[in-house]
Amino acid sequence: MRSGSSTIRIDPGTFPGGVRIGNRFTAATLTGNALAEGGGIVNIALLALRQTTISGNRVTERGSRGFVEGGGIWSGRVPNGPPSLQLTLVGSKVIRNALSGQRGVVAQGGGIFTAAPPPLTGSVVARNAPDQCHGCDGQRAQSSRLCMITPRVR
Repeated sequence: MRSGSSTIRIDPGTFPGGVRIGNRFTAATLTGNALAEGGGIVNIALLALRQTTISGNRVTERGSRGFVEGGGIWSGRVPNGPPSLQLTLVGSKVIRNALSGQRGVVAQGGGIFTAAPPPLTGSVVARNAPDQCHGCDGQRAQSSRLCMITPRVR
């Protein structure tokens, strides 16, 4: 783990048995777009979560327009970032995370927002708002009701 002025960087790896609970943050602007990403975890490389709970995170965007993404987990590419991107969940829970924004704000991925569909083996993504997972391909569940998201069988 490395610490910078406003960022904590964790080198790529696997993190078993962790809990990431109760983060709150707001992105605000009086003019222009506001962008808020990743209430619990932000992944820009390779990350495997095993027996990990991501719960109770809240992300709010206050502005006339913009995006709020990934209440529990945001996984995507950034300019000049690592070339490989993969989020993997095994026996993990992404529950009770929420996104909110004013009118004109696009909210996506209350539980997970991802640029690459993640393997979700034996994991639960449930009770997130406004949706469960944006970018989970065929695994996506759009309602806020309890649901278990598991990989498709081919």
